[in-house]
Amino acid sequence: MFKIRIKDIEWTVKLQNDEEYFNMHEDDSLALTNRNELVVYFRESAVVKRIVTHELMHVYVASCCVGSTTNTTIDDAEEICAEIIEYHIDDIIKHTREIYAKLVKLKNIRSNKSLRTKKTKSLRTKKTKAQKKPKK
Repeated sequence: MFKIRIKDIEWTVKLQNDEEYFNMHEDDSLALTNRNELVVYFRESAVVKRIVTHELMHVYVASCCVGSTTNTTIDDAEEICAEIIEYHIDDIIKHTREIYAKLVKLKNIRSNKSLRTKKTKSLRTKKTKAQKKPKK
């Protein structure tokens, strides 16, 4: 988990393993932006740059208070997207790279911890088996 500021709003980014993600969100999406809690959730098995960019578009739309309007037409939605790209594309690219790099780093740390845990368990099992062997 880490924090990032987007349009002067602090968002939390969380990386979840698949089981945790499915239990919490009960859907098969690859990531999810919760604009009410200001949290972006990513599935560990789906850390991909284009997914980060996709979720950032949700963040920018939420940060522009678009959710507070009720009668948005397709023309309005198109204009909102065009303005977000016009004014924020450089920030979106920068944030995509930053978030992606942090997610990959978190994923690698988790993977390494998992490998160390497996190796430790394996070594314990080998030691236990060696201890149980009768001596001749």
